[in-house]
Amino acid sequence: MLSIKQSIIHNLDPARFAKDVLLFDADPWQADVLRYEGPRLMMLCSRQSGKSTTCAAKALHTALFYPGSLTLIVSPSQRQSSEMHKTVLNFMNMLNDPPQKVEDNKLSTTLYSGSRIVSLPSNPETVRGYAGPKLIIVDEAARCTDGLYYAIRPMLATGGGQLVLLSTPNGRQGFFFDTWESKDEGWEKVKITAEQCPRITPEFLEEEREALGSYFYSQEYEVEFIEGEHSVFRYADIINAFREDIEPLNINIWED
Repeated sequence: MLSIKQSIIHNLDPARFAKDVLLFDADPWQADVLRYEGPRLMMLCSRQSGKSTTCAAKALHTALFYPGSLTLIVSPSQRQSSEMHKTVLNFMNMLNDPPQKVEDNKLSTTLYSGSRIVSLPSNPETVRGYAGPKLIIVDEAARCTDGLYYAIRPMLATGGGQLVLLSTPNGRQGFFFDTWESKDEGWEKVKITAEQCPRITPEFLEEEREALGSYFYSQEYEVEFIEGEHSVFRYADIINAFREDIEPLNINIWED
């Protein structure tokens, strides 16, 4: 049984909660993610860097310490969303005094406190039925549709919820790439390559470089946004083709 002092510390410090209760000793960047309270957060992270586990711990902390809160976990497929939901439940089962549940299935969990954790596929129509979430986690965001992103953002108009996008790159396309490249200061952005992850050995990465080739290795482990192998034009060349200092021609083709 935790003391009142410990409960207060865990309420105020999600990273300390993760370490003490979930036995999840976060890397420094993971601790920063757990503690981040701003409205919008992007995580551009290598495969197997621990980004999904970090967000699962963040989801559980939100459900436990914000009674009546709604957390949405969204991924390109229901299977992927359910995997993170499963990680949340595994963490919950590690608690000395797990919270009572009034609903518990593969898609959603509702606690006696009224907090809900719901996992959803990347479907704009399915997502639209929810309002006022405390936390929205979009896993593999680079592979979710723009329509999903546009359906999610209005949910955060009221209530002060947080939007977290996490992914490896998927080419220079889509809302995730556009948001990462934008100069919007409203986003906190975190970039972690495989070499920065202490659990991934240099030997494994060398094997992967040989097996995958430079294109896929750069995307999956160096988290680089790169053009598709069959792209006719480079992204930078297309962007540089546009200039704002040139007046458009105003030609009336109907005049004699």
